[in-house]
Amino acid sequence: MSGKLALVIGLLVGFLVTGAAALVGLKLAKDEFDSRVLSEKEAAYHKGLQEGTRTAASLLDEAALKSLRDENAALRKRIEELEKK
Repeated sequence: MSGKLALVIGLLVGFLVTGAAALVGLKLAKDEFDSRVLSEKEAAYHKGLQEGTRTAASLLDEAALKSLRDENAALRKRIEELEKK
């Protein structure tokens, strides 16, 4: 009877140790996954920030160019008016 009891206790201890090791392994895997996901999110954020900055700069350049063209057209019109007088 004591041999069977020792066997049962040994099996229970083995299951507990195996379960604990599995939980530790799962936690390590989750931490690794979380850090990988975090680094991917950070990389995507920086890429989006760079693209947004480029887009904003491009829009500002276009707005400045349009403003200069409008000013140039207004000055040409004013010159023509002055030449007619």
